[in-house]
Amino acid sequence: MARDYVYRFEKGETTFFHWADYLVFGCTVGICAVIGLYHAIRDQRRKKNTTEEFLLAGRKMAVFPVSLSMLGSFISANTLLGTPAEMYNFNTMYWWISVGFIVAIVGATQIFLPIFYNLKVTSVYQITYMAIVLYGPSLALNAGLTLWGSICAVSGVCIFYTALGGMKAVVWTDSFQVLVMIAGMLTLLIEGSVRVGGLDEAWRIADQNKRIKFDDFDPDPTTRHSFWTLGVGGGIFWCTVYGINQAQIQRAMSVPTLKKAKLAMILNIGFLIVLLTLVCAVGVVMYAFYATCDPVKYGVIQKSDQVSLSLWGIIGGPMLGVFCLGILFPWSNKWGAISGQIISLGIMAWIGYGSVFNKVSGAVPSAKTTSGCQDLTSNTSDDEPFPLYKLSYLWYTGLGTLITVVIGLVVSFITGRTDPSTLNPDYICPFFDVFFPCLPKSWRQRLRCNVPDSEEKKEFDSFPQGKDVTVLNIKPLAQSDHKIDNSENQKPKAYKHKPPSHEKKRTPDMGERPGDQEE
Repeated sequence: MARDYVYRFEKGETTFFHWADYLVFGCTVGICAVIGLYHAIRDQRRKKNTTEEFLLAGRKMAVFPVSLSMLGSFISANTLLGTPAEMYNFNTMYWWISVGFIVAIVGATQIFLPIFYNLKVTSVYQITYMAIVLYGPSLALNAGLTLWGSICAVSGVCIFYTALGGMKAVVWTDSFQVLVMIAGMLTLLIEGSVRVGGLDEAWRIADQNKRIKFDDFDPDPTTRHSFWTLGVGGGIFWCTVYGINQAQIQRAMSVPTLKKAKLAMILNIGFLIVLLTLVCAVGVVMYAFYATCDPVKYGVIQKSDQVSLSLWGIIGGPMLGVFCLGILFPWSNKWGAISGQIISLGIMAWIGYGSVFNKVSGAVPSAKTTSGCQDLTSNTSDDEPFPLYKLSYLWYTGLGTLITVVIGLVVSFITGRTDPSTLNPDYICPFFDVFFPCLPKSWRQRLRCNVPDSEEKKEFDSFPQGKDVTVLNIKPLAQSDHKIDNSENQKPKAYKHKPPSHEKKRTPDMGERPGDQEE
């Protein structure tokens, strides 16, 4: 089917920002700055200038805006530009990353979030992501602004509203930016569909050219995008985003309770799938629009990263591995964590560099045409690259995590493992208690490697201390001291009334449990 429209670049016109584009851009960053200024003035008048108010919004934020803020933190220009480009260059298999979203968020809410929330931490890691976030929108703006000019404009406004308004400003500006993202994607989808003759026509054109594909279940880890690569490998990759990233954890800490923090993350599953479907549809329409004249091959787009942003999990794997080592394996020690992360980072950097140097992508982009002429050529090499160089980039995080954990455990046993019975259970995730609560308590105790459970810790922490009670400074008990009948393993109860006069008070010796004392 011949198109009834002519591209601007075919007429020799150069596409730059229109005055309306600058107006929308200016209003967007201006509103963000106003939000930050508003919250700064409001908190100043209410004399809420505490550290907790600035960093965590006083732990009083509502679930819905916090959930939108989590969405906006990482669904940025990388997704809005990269996902449609994936549909344009390859096919729709990337939609299966939605399974990875579910795996990642469920894992984050059950394993990592309770640890960070109960410990009241406010910082994990964020530095490695900021450069990519600023570079993404700068590529989109590069059509009319200098690269460094757009980077300075975006980063300057972000610093302004964050420094003035704190977490409240960040949450509300993120929510506003998510709405802007959705509005922009809907505009592209509607306008593009009208140009190509409707969404069904765009789908037909994409399907005719083998862009519609959902049935790749190849377990080969070198397959760039398969169901397993996206569902499992992508799930581990996104676990670094929702499980151990400072940006997400700090937002989760701004709500009043752990239950609401989990709800804010769970809501992201629906938001992510809806937004992913939207940007994938934009990619299909984009392919249908340029089906007969590829702008990259035509020479209009000079940088391939203006069409595709490829993010690899080289750094995320070692980072996730360190947290998994400490939270899930109580016998690990600091030497295992340090050595595991360093070795894993070195191996993953070698694999990533080798893949880029040998130009191994894991898949050849689907054929695109230039002015009606099919171009099926691709750069191939007679030399077979090292097998690990062909590994799909979505498995980088999983491999890096595995290397960190294995090396960390080996080094921990060599240098002297930590005694699990001496650990504070607040720092350990009781994996089998969380995911297999139906198991007998004695089994779960062994599977925790004898780490004290939370109820046992509360039993000591909540013991009433007052002038009418004899209090002992009880040290952590050895494992042999925990051999108590299950019938007596109950939380100590405080008497409402004093004991009868004929009962003589006695000071408990070290062989008695604290719950056996009387007031």
